[in-house]
Amino acid sequence: MMQGISALQYLKEFFKQIVTGCTVYENLLPMTIGIANNKH
Repeated sequence: MMQGISALQYLKEFFKQIVTGCTVYENLLPMTIGIANNKH
């Protein structure tokens, strides 16, 4: 578990954000990726 989410869940969300064009890489860290208000 990383910051309350599983590694698999984190990686799924990470790649989803990358594919949708997220370029604010600070929002892709394990401690911030679960936060709903991520900015692209």
